[in-house]
Amino acid sequence: MLTEAEPTIKGYNLGDRINTEAGSFFDTVTTGADTYLLSLILHDWNDAEASNILTNIRDAAAPGGCCIVALEFVMPADDEPHMSKMIDLTMLGMLDGRERTDAEMRTLFENAGLAYQGVVETPTPISIVEAQVP
Repeated sequence: MLTEAEPTIKGYNLGDRINTEAGSFFDTVTTGADTYLLSLILHDWNDAEASNILTNIRDAAAPGGCCIVALEFVMPADDEPHMSKMIDLTMLGMLDGRERTDAEMRTLFENAGLAYQGVVETPTPISIVEAQVP
C-alpha cells in the first residue's frame, strides 16, 4: 500500500507534510503527528482491539491538540433505515468488528483516554468522528 500512496503524495507536493510507515497499529504508530487519520479502520475491530489502536495513537501523539479523525459509518440510535445497519450485519458475519452509534463511539474514544469531540455527518453514509489527545 505504501508504494501506491507515495506517488500520490508526491504528485500533490505533500511529501514534507505526510509520512507513510509500514507496521501494525496494534503494536505502535508513528509519533509526533498533528493529525491521525483513520479511514474505515475502527469498524473492522471489536471494542478491545479498536481501543488498542486508539490507545496506541494516544500514546504516540503529542498531548494537547493532536487531532484524531476517523471516517466511519456511524449508526443512528433510532430505527431509521441507514446503510450503516446493513454494513453492521456484514461486519458481524464476516469479521469481529461492528458499526457503532455516536454514544458507542464516545465510549470507545473516552475509554482510550481521548477527548471525544463528536460526529460530523456528511452527505454520504460515512461520518467524520473527531477526538483530541488531552
